Parts: sequence; structure tokens; C-alpha cells
Amino acid sequence: MKLFQQPTMNHTPHILASVFLCGLWLPIWIISALSDNQHWRCSFCGYTAATKYLADPTLYQREQKAFELAAVKRANVGQKSQPFDFIGDFISNHLLGSIVVAVCVVLASIVLAGTFITNTLSKKPSSVKTSVPSKTPVVWSESQKLDKRRYFASKLNGTGGYVVELKGKNQDTLLITHFLMTKEKLERFINETSAEMPYERAGFAFVEFQTSNEKKARRWVYDVSSHSFK
Repeated sequence: MKLFQQPTMNHTPHILASVFLCGLWLPIWIISALSDNQHWRCSFCGYTAATKYLADPTLYQREQKAFELAAVKRANVGQKSQPFDFIGDFISNHLLGSIVVAVCVVLASIVLAGTFITNTLSKKPSSVKTSVPSKTPVVWSESQKLDKRRYFASKLNGTGGYVVELKGKNQDTLLITHFLMTKEKLERFINETSAEMPYERAGFAFVEFQTSNEKKARRWVYDVSSHSFK
């Protein structure tokens, strides 16, 4: 009396394939598990009810010997238990499933590449306008304006032969006296000093110019609000 056994499918490679292929192998694994119906084999001699073994009873022994010789040959050349052999055997045993997975991977890669290219081409370079924040001038109080006028007058006084002083009830008129004074010189003076001292912002109402030469006494008045000479 001999014991016959029916081999079952090895699920380990299917688990690994499903993990590394992100679940693409699951349908093939399920189909293989449902259709797995291997022949019963004798546990002693390997006899099976397969047609090819019934036609040639010694075929199984020859296959076993060939398999053992191939294993010895691989061991002699240092290729025993190489991972590439396992992969090759797995692909050869599941050729149809491997082809289906390869086709799915290629199609998915094409779809992803097309989507990426389409999104890249459809994106128009957005013209980003960098708005430079406008500097709002600080509003000076009346006491600060008076201090600015006094400081400016004291700074100019004595430089370049100018005699500078403030006059008026609110000290809002800048009086400038010079020995030689022309209108062109006055305009140049206003343009050069406006950057340092904004007259209107500092509370100046007028800027008066006069010559200290009694023979050629001249006087000009610059209206700060209208930016013109009177």
C-alpha cells in the first residue's frame, strides 16, 4: 500500500510579487489559486496519474535525475541558490501572468508620463508681479517740523558764504543772504537741497533770498506751496 499526496501551490512567491508590484499580481494569484489542481503523486516513487507518465513510467525518474544533475552543475559553477535563478524559475512557471503584469506596468507608465507631460505643457508661466511696498512718509508733528527747520538753518549757516536764519511768527520762512546771488543760483540751490530737506513737509512757507551787496541789492521769494518764485 502506497501513500499518494497532492502537492499544493506555494503562495510565498505570489505574496512577494503582490507586495513588490503594488497589488498588480493579486488577480493572477487568485486565478492561480482557484485553478490549482495538481496531480496526486506517490510519496515513494513519484508516480502520478498524468498522461505523459502513464505512457512512459520511467519519465519521472529521468526528470528527477536531470534535475539533480542540473543542481549539481549550478553548485559547481558557484550559482547555487542565486536569487536570479529563483526569479527565472518563477517567471518561466508563470509566463502568462508575467506578461500581463509587464503590459500593465508599461501601460501605467505611459499613462503617467502622458499625464505629466500634459500638465507640464498646460501650465502657463504665471507672471508674478512683485509689488514694491510704497514707503509712506512719516508725518511729523509741529514740534518735529520746527526742530527740522532749525537744524537745517543751523547746518546751512556759514557754509559757502551763506547767512541763513529763520524768521516769521512760526519760523516758517527761511532767509538766505549771500554777497553774490542770481536767480539761476537760487534754482540750483533749491533743487540740490530739496532732497535733503523737503521744504513743504518740514513746514516751510517761503524761502527768501537776498544779496548782501548794497550796490546790487536784490531779493527773491520762493513760494514752497506753488514751487515758484514771486
